[in-house]
Amino acid sequence: YEGPETMTLQAATAVNASAVSGTGTIYDDGRTIDGNSNDDRPRVVSITDDTAAEGSPLVFTVTLSNASTTATTVSLAQVSGTATVGTDTGAMSVSFDGGATYTTVSGSSVSVPAGATSFLVQIATIDDSVYEGPETMTLQAATAVNASAVSGTGTIYDDGRTIDGNSNDDR
Repeated sequence: YEGPETMTLQAATAVNASAVSGTGTIYDDGRTIDGNSNDDRPRVVSITDDTAAEGSPLVFTVTLSNASTTATTVSLAQVSGTATVGTDTGAMSVSFDGGATYTTVSGSSVSVPAGATSFLVQIATIDDSVYEGPETMTLQAATAVNASAVSGTGTIYDDGRTIDGNSNDDR
């Protein structure tokens, strides 16, 4: 997605006193012009599922359909399943550099930098020392052009299994 692009054509002949010009604009934002439309604005196309030992973060990869020359706003939502958002999960952070750094999400949306086609969402899980069995929650994400939100499922285990070098056994 590049946003509106404008070009001007000037033409003159040997008999014209001055050049004449016309300006054209190319749109790729979904508007319909002369019965045609093209929408290159990024949309969320997938979110990976993840598993974590209770007390370790869930990390989801959110993938966009294409890059943009401008920042893209993506709305994010944690949805309770058998895990209760706010009780079994904590802060949500995002990384646009492959996980080298994370920034805590404030509000319900993030601004994905120009050129990015994916980013990481990390959701803290709370170690509560109560055995609950596997618990699930959902991360939903969408841009303004998604017909509906895309989802990824996070599963939290507290049964002693080792996940990414971490384990938690509340049995």
